[in-house]
Amino acid sequence: MQQTIAVAILAGGHGRRMGGADKALVHVAGRPLLDWSLQRLRPQATRIVLSANGEPGRFAAYGLPVVADAMPDAGPLGGIASAAEFCAERWPDVRFLLTVPVDVPCPPSDLVVRMAAADQNRIAVAETDSRMQWAVARWPMDAALDLTGAIGGGLRRVEAAVRAAGYTAVPFKDAIAFTNINSTGDIKTLERRLTML
Repeated sequence: MQQTIAVAILAGGHGRRMGGADKALVHVAGRPLLDWSLQRLRPQATRIVLSANGEPGRFAAYGLPVVADAMPDAGPLGGIASAAEFCAERWPDVRFLLTVPVDVPCPPSDLVVRMAAADQNRIAVAETDSRMQWAVARWPMDAALDLTGAIGGGLRRVEAAVRAAGYTAVPFKDAIAFTNINSTGDIKTLERRLTML
């Protein structure tokens, strides 16, 4: 299973709601968000790429392939499309791409296995408390690769792309695991959570 699914950590945003901070490197409880993400994801997947723009050298210590958006100003969809193209070329046997935003740093420890088990022909999207986590999604490679054309046609929202392609929901009980970090207040909330893990 690990050889047929790759994980893309989405870290290409501008962090506008946090004063333009490089979210992947924002410290929470003394460690960058990316550290926390990898602590959860590395035990679950052997093939992980980081979707991030700017100087890739700032992530050298992590030993991850860093993939920049090929299409500027395309938002998260641009990151997903570029990560899919990279993975398809580097790992031709990969059938699925699981996307996880870096500002969701505590994904469930069974995220990969549960997402991988969902309907193989549709995009699988994590769901918590009847709320869809649109960017936490497992894409069949064909669907992810098709995003390049959709972006060229003006598509920008992940939710719109997922709905257009068709999806299945994968329910998770632990909504806190999908806590999104968008402000200093969110950081404090996460730090309290991490002290309880």
